[in-house]
Amino acid sequence: MTSICRNILIGKRFVDKAPLQEEWYGVMYGVEDLDPQLISGWSNPGGNADIRLPGKNEFIPHSFELVTLESEHTKSPRIIKVRL
Repeated sequence: MTSICRNILIGKRFVDKAPLQEEWYGVMYGVEDLDPQLISGWSNPGGNADIRLPGKNEFIPHSFELVTLESEHTKSPRIIKVRL
């Protein structure tokens, strides 16, 4: 619901918009209503053609089935000879 929100702006350039002083730490702050036209824009933002889902990632697996081991595997290591 955009009619209930709190915006906090922090910075030296907002000093002139902070006429109130906080009780315990003495921090300056200000409170003001937002422009109704701005709130209306937040309520009905419309679409944005620049925002879209990313393309398909070919590195994400689709099948999570376990592969069965071949029966030729041995328990001890063996040398694989390569003939050139």
